[in-house]
Amino acid sequence: MKRDNEDIDAVEAAREYGIDISLLIANLKRTPTQRIQRLQEWQELYEELNKANPSLKSRENG
Repeated sequence: MKRDNEDIDAVEAAREYGIDISLLIANLKRTPTQRIQRLQEWQELYEELNKANPSLKSRENG
């Protein structure tokens, strides 16, 4: 198991490498239920967009 300071070092290393971890941190502040709900909302939006513009779906497979 990692110690807390090793976790912090990994986060700092990611930042120094240029990775924007702000979305990850914001997501981890949510409860698991909130994360699942958000995922379901994005899935619904994705499905609506595909219905509105079916050509998007062919690009996925393309």
